[in-house]
Amino acid sequence: YYDVYVYLPTDAIASKQVTYRVMHNGQLSPPVVINQSSQPDSWVIVGSFYFSDAASGQYIYLDNQTGEETATRNVLLDAVMLVFKP
Repeated sequence: YYDVYVYLPTDAIASKQVTYRVMHNGQLSPPVVINQSSQPDSWVIVGSFYFSDAASGQYIYLDNQTGEETATRNVLLDAVMLVFKP
């Protein structure tokens, strides 16, 4: 298993409801909604997921459809970190 984290840079108008999903081991995770303005300049955990050596097409997905009024908030993407959990 791996803990999946995303880095949230500082932004005064960061989105408050960004949806992340993780495709892992042939399964798409349930949506994880993160308020990107609540923890600026920090790593935030998306969840723990099993990534298989045998599975292809594994990825972390960020949706820019937040439901917020158009052009009022920024959807941020900086870095993703996977931390192995033995």
